[in-house]
Parts: sequence; structure tokens; C-alpha cells
Amino acid sequence: MNHNLDDIELPKDSRGEQLETISKNYFQPLFNVKKFILKEEIIDNGIDYRIEIKKNGKKLGFGLNFQLKSTESVTKNKDNSYSKSLETSNIEYLLNNGQPAFYGFYIEEEKAMYYENLETFIQSLNSKNPEWQKQQYHTLRFTKKLDQNSLNIIYDLALKKGLMLRTLNSKLAENSNNIKSDKKIIIDYEGNTKTDDEIEQFIEKYGLFLDTEYRWNEIIRIHNQSSRSSKKSQLYNLIIGFSYFHTGEYFKALEYLKKAYDEINLISDNLKGYLIYFYSELQIVYGLINREDYNSQLNNIPDNSDIKKQLTLQKIQKLAQKLYTSDSFTSPDYEEQIQALILENSDNPKVFLPAKIEHASYRSERLICQIMPSLLVGANEYIGSEYTSILDDYNSILLDCEKCNSLFISHLCSLRQNKFVIQVESIIRFTINEDLNYETLEKILKQTKLTYKYFCEIGHIENQLYALTVILELHQNMENEERVNEVISLMEDYILKFPNPELKKKIEFTKEGGTLINHLINQKENIKKIDEEIKSKREELIKLDSIEKEKNLSHSNYHIVELFPIGHFQVPKNKIKIFFEIVNISDEKLKIHIKKLLKMIIPVFNTYSLKINTEGYLKGNLEYKGIESYRNMYKIRKAFFENKFYRTKIF
Repeated sequence: MNHNLDDIELPKDSRGEQLETISKNYFQPLFNVKKFILKEEIIDNGIDYRIEIKKNGKKLGFGLNFQLKSTESVTKNKDNSYSKSLETSNIEYLLNNGQPAFYGFYIEEEKAMYYENLETFIQSLNSKNPEWQKQQYHTLRFTKKLDQNSLNIIYDLALKKGLMLRTLNSKLAENSNNIKSDKKIIIDYEGNTKTDDEIEQFIEKYGLFLDTEYRWNEIIRIHNQSSRSSKKSQLYNLIIGFSYFHTGEYFKALEYLKKAYDEINLISDNLKGYLIYFYSELQIVYGLINREDYNSQLNNIPDNSDIKKQLTLQKIQKLAQKLYTSDSFTSPDYEEQIQALILENSDNPKVFLPAKIEHASYRSERLICQIMPSLLVGANEYIGSEYTSILDDYNSILLDCEKCNSLFISHLCSLRQNKFVIQVESIIRFTINEDLNYETLEKILKQTKLTYKYFCEIGHIENQLYALTVILELHQNMENEERVNEVISLMEDYILKFPNPELKKKIEFTKEGGTLINHLINQKENIKKIDEEIKSKREELIKLDSIEKEKNLSHSNYHIVELFPIGHFQVPKNKIKIFFEIVNISDEKLKIHIKKLLKMIIPVFNTYSLKINTEGYLKGNLEYKGIESYRNMYKIRKAFFENKFYRTKIF
């Protein structure tokens, strides 16, 4: 028998086996024994290493799997990645093991190992081709180098996934016998595990507190973690409905408030009042009830519901509108009732602080109505004194808000104050051509942007738009067209995002010039155009007078009439009918009366009056109603010239 080892047949070594050993020898030392336990698989069905993780010296039972590949050398792709073909069966096998899985790719030429996450690979396959499982092979691109930093990432992922699976298994064990058919166990993208019951109990326990803290976005975020199929309690639906209402999601608010309303008898009187009010508001917005039904439903609000006081404030606010129709720009009824409400609720900041803000806003509107006429008569001292007093009111309210720790009401007060300052600045600028106080306006802009950010964070849509309106007026005042367009564009985004008819109506009104500043700008432009028109017409009338004077035109058979404020003119006796048409006299009795007067006196006709109903000066210059009166006077004078009714002197 031959014992020469070189001559006998023995299993041959291969470079592939060598590379497999080299790759494993490279792979194993990378893992810290204090954090990992490596278990090499003897039978390789698609996994080379099952790896358990440890924490603080304890074996956790959590783990991950690694499948290794190796090569002598490989050409880099254009994106500096390395490609390796994998069997679909191996991908499926790794997925079936239910733990985080990774592919390792050792490159001998580089003496480095790269890795990729199986989960990321499958996400990529699904996005490119949902039918990927029908293919036999797939190419994986390796870009991440396996080192201590990457192993820390892998460790954290295995720990997180392990905790998630433990929580899920415990939820299943705890609820296997008592979970209702419509309830779910929810796992979010981050691996957090909750049951519907846990979410609902949290909302019911803490939702009203979060609502009073204006944390509606937080409530909705928690609500979105629950399943939609499970039946929720009336309190849960009420809280979610409130949150959607304040964040501008009116359709969703209507859905949940209706569910709560269907079980309204199970709700406390205080919350019942809020439910009736908000549900009725949404019903009338979408035309589901008429105004009569709306008022009838509000009458059902229990007397002991806190919403009653807020509705009282709304009712009082309507009285403030009377200042616009008052000669003295006041509403005594409003002033009396708002002060009474503030005194009655001095211990309730949720009532007296908004009431104080509304009263300061009333004073602001009153002064704004008074500024122009006051400046024109030189009452500057009164304007300055009242302006300072109103600002003191706002600052006092801000201090009260700080004492009550009411950030929401504080930001609302700040908006009202800033809007007032912007409007006063604008009126003064347009009235007496005073320069803008840019330093003040820049401070207001900075402050209002912070307020807008706050309302965005808590999700209060109505106040977000109010803040944008204040910013819009500021840019309009500074005549910054680019910034104005940016704010309007931002407002238009709200129309697309929120299918809310009331919201759209407010935004469209603001866009179409519904701000005081825009009105002042338009008024200024109109005044300029009117001045130019009057100047042009006056020059033309002077030219007509000059032509008549040069030609010394006159009639032999005529009546004399006085056109106020132009002068005296000759009207040929055979053209009386044309005269009546020119001055717009259509009443037959008046015509007869004027014909008699023409035989006795020189009748007077006020050309400022658009329709002459009687002879005489009437109220003289007080008949002037603006540019229309001047146009009427111009039209009559020009018609007189064209019909050869010449100017004449009587002395």
C-alpha cells in the first residue's frame, strides 16, 4: 500500500474554502465579547452566525443573524459600491428567522468587510418590483464597512427589535383571552407596541388636560396610533373632535363630535355644553342646519356649563359693532356689559383675560376710527394720550397672562396689540405723510413670527391665519410687494390643506383687499387718480371759458340761468327742452315751475346734485359728494358749451 501523501488521492483545498475561513477569521474578532455571543452554524442553511447580545453582563436572549460572502477581488461600481448576487431562497430564509439579519461581504484584495441590512434590502426590492419573489437571484450593493461604529448601530438595532418582540409577545399573552374582536395591538414604525385599550384609556384620562393646555396636535398624534375599527367611548370621541376642530380639520371634527353627540346623555353637563356648541358650529358651517335650528340647539346648553360664559362674551362682542354707526364712535351698552363681565369673572382667567383683550381691541378700533378726523382738526394731543393708554392696557393684560401662565392668551393679546400699532402707524403715515418707524415694525415682525410659530406648534389654525394677517398688514404698510405675495401664497396653502368653507371665506376676503392697510393704500391711489382727473377736467373747463371769451359769443333771444358753482349762462329760448335734459330735470311739474321762473328771475341749479329735484342753491357746497359731483358739474358745463349755451356776465 502506497503511503506517499503526494501520490494518493485526498480531498483538495480550494481558494473558495480559504476565503471562507479568512472571512470568518476577520469577522469574529470584530465583536466585543462583553456585548456579543457568536454562535457559528455547523449546518449552513443560509445563516453563518447566530449572534446573541448582552447588556450589563446579562444575556438578553435577543439576537441577530449574519450570512457571510467573500471574494478575492471585485470591481467597484460607479457609485463606489460592491455588487453581489444572492439567491432569493436565501433572502426568504433569513426573513423567516424573525430577527434582524445582515449580509457580510469580505473582499480579500481590500482586506475589509462590508455589510447591508436585510430589511433595507427588502424595502429596495419591493419598491423596484413587488413581484421580486418570483425571480431566482437578486443583486445586493454593499456600501457600509463593518467596523466598531457600525457594530454599535447593529447592536442598538438588535436591542430595539428584541424589546419590541418581547413587548408584542407579552401583549399577546396578556390579552389572548379578553381582547375584544374590534380591538387591535398596534406596532408603529419605530417598533413601539400598544393596544387600542391603552391608547383610549390615556386619551380619556389625560385628553381634557391636554386640551386645556392647547396640546391638540399631541392628542391627535396619540389618537393616530390607534386602529379605526374599534368602538370608542363618547368621551374619547368628544376629545378627538375638539382637537380636530381647533386644528382646522372640520370634516374629521364633525365625524367624531357626531359620534359623541349620539351618546350625549352619557356626558357630564359641563362637557355637554361644549359638545352642543362645537357640534352646532360645524353643522351650520356645512349647511346641515339653519340658523333657527342652531339657536334652538344652543338653548339646550346646560346653565352650569362653562361654555355659557364664553357665549356671553360673544354676545357682548356683537354690541361693539355699534361704534361704527355712532357719531361719537362709542357703544355704551358694550362698555357697560363688558366691564360687568370682567368684574364678575375676576377669579376666572379663561374668561376675564379674553374679555380684557376684547375691550382693549374695542378701544383700539374706536381710536382708529377717530384718528383721521382728529388729526385734520389738530387734536394730536388726544390721539397721543389715547394711544399710550391703550398700549398700557395691552401691556397690563400681558402681565396678567404671565401671572396666570397662559401662553396661548398671551400670544393672542400680542397679536391684537401688534395689529393696532401697525394700523395706527399706517393711518398717520397716509394722513400726514409721516415717515414709518421701521425699528418698531421690525420688532413687531420678529415677535409676530414667533407667535405664528407657537400657533403652528399647537395646531391652532384660526390663530395661525390671524398671525399671517398681521404680518401681511405689516408688509403692506412697508409696501414690500414681494413679502406681501409670499404671505398670500402661504395663506392659499391653507385652502388646499384644509377643506374648510369658513377658512376659505376668510382667506379670500383678506386676499381681495380685506385689510385696513390695503384699504388705505387703495384710498391713497384713488385720491391721487381723482386729483389727476379733477386737474384735467378743470384745465379743460378753463379752456372752454377762454374760447367763449375770445369769440365774444352771445344770443339775442335767451334766458339766463345760474349753474352753481360755475356761474351764469345764456339758454336760447327755443332750446329749453335740451336744457332740461342736460341738467337732468325730468319732473313735469318742476319743468312748468322753472319755465315760469325764467320769465321772472334768474333760477339757480346746483350742479353738484346728480339729479335736480328743485330749483335753488340747496345746501351749496355741502351737496358735493366727491368725484361724482365734480363729474356731473363738468358734464353739464361741457354740454352747455357743445349746445352753445354761453357763459355770460350779469353785472
